[in-house]
Amino acid sequence: MANFLSLTEYEFIQTHTRLTQDRQGLALTDKATGECVFLENGNCRVQPVKPQQCRDFPNLWNFPEFRAHCQAKAHVVSEPEYRLRVSQGTGGSPQSISLPHPDSSTVLDVPMLEFGS
Repeated sequence: MANFLSLTEYEFIQTHTRLTQDRQGLALTDKATGECVFLENGNCRVQPVKPQQCRDFPNLWNFPEFRAHCQAKAHVVSEPEYRLRVSQGTGGSPQSISLPHPDSSTVLDVPMLEFGS
C-alpha cells in the first residue's frame, strides 16, 4: 500500500496505522466517524491493493453507522451464494465463512453487501 500511495514504508506506518489494542501489531487508522482513513467520497483510495481486513468489509465485519459512509448495497442471496461470494472476495473457503445470523440454520436468504449498482 505504501508503494501504491507513493510513500516510504516508514511514512505509511506513521500516517496510516496505529497500534492494536493488545499492542502486538498494527491496524489501519480510522476517521473520527469510524470509517476507513482511505474512504473518500464513498470510494476506496486503495481499491487495487486493499488488504484482507478491507476485503472482509462489510460482510464479515463493520462498524456502527457504516451504511451512512459506505456505498455497498444489500442484496438478498441464498446461503450457498453468500458463502461463495464472500469466499471469492476474501480468499477463504466457502465452508469457513460464518453467516451474519447466529441462527442461520433456519435462514434461507441472507443479505449480501456489494459495491456498485
